[in-house]
Amino acid sequence: MQFFLKKYNEAYGKSISGLTRRAQAVLLRHSWPGNVRELENVISSASITSGGDFIDIADLPEGLQHRGPRTAEGDEWRPLSLDEMRNAHIHRILDMCRKSPARRTGIGHRQDQLVSLPERRYPGKDQNC
Repeated sequence: MQFFLKKYNEAYGKSISGLTRRAQAVLLRHSWPGNVRELENVISSASITSGGDFIDIADLPEGLQHRGPRTAEGDEWRPLSLDEMRNAHIHRILDMCRKSPARRTGIGHRQDQLVSLPERRYPGKDQNC
């Protein structure tokens, strides 16, 4: 993030030192589907709109400013346990399998029929993938 701050400080003639804790918390909660490019765009636009030494929530794009519902633990960020992280990863992968284009079009199913692969069953695993 400091790389982008330095880059856009020079480009826009600013002297932004960093982000407020509130802005950092918002950025940490975001899922970043656009990866580094999206983060760079956010820092670039926030650098333009910021009038102070630090980027605050009001300087972030409107889509990031609005928070989701509060969690049971409150509004603070908390680290996930290894089990929670593993479960979240498994659910993401299963969702991706259910939404894959090959799955929707039946391509994978037809290929299995052509090659006559035996159907494999794994006890305790989701059979949708």
